[in-house]
Amino acid sequence: MFFAAIVYITVTFSMYWLSVAVNPEQFTKLSIFYIIKSIIYHAVTPLIGMVLITLVRQELKIDTIHIWALFILPILYYFFTMAIYFIGYKYYAAFSKADEPEINRGIVIYSQVSFYRPLGYEGQNTYLVVIFNLILFLMAFLIAPIIGFIYRRVLRIKTSSQDSLPKLVYRRVIK
Repeated sequence: MFFAAIVYITVTFSMYWLSVAVNPEQFTKLSIFYIIKSIIYHAVTPLIGMVLITLVRQELKIDTIHIWALFILPILYYFFTMAIYFIGYKYYAAFSKADEPEINRGIVIYSQVSFYRPLGYEGQNTYLVVIFNLILFLMAFLIAPIIGFIYRRVLRIKTSSQDSLPKLVYRRVIK
């Protein structure tokens, strides 16, 4: 559970700051209270998690099946946001200003996770909207396992069948 929590926190960290990089107004228009809250939630907490997993990595044993199982919660979250979006979009389209951004109307959690404007695409090309929505789905499916495998490889976390890892050997290539 600890490993999964760190992976999910890392996913939140990376997706939020990627979203801010794409649309900086999403962050800069916040009040000072919400900026501090957002930095604590989306920067300080993930960094503490990354430090903690680095400190306890030698006691961890993570199997491949457990890393692949990390896709379950992001997929459930994807369907949850989809339900909120389509129920909320229909409701707010009838009762709110049409020119108000979706993020202000409360039907998207992050502005990049809009199903009519996926990844911030504002155009009318239906094929691109479908492709970007497929990319969102694939990201939801693959991002947590990818980060899990990266953590296991970079931090040299053992699997349950390993008692120890082979020593790192650095070889200089002399020409």
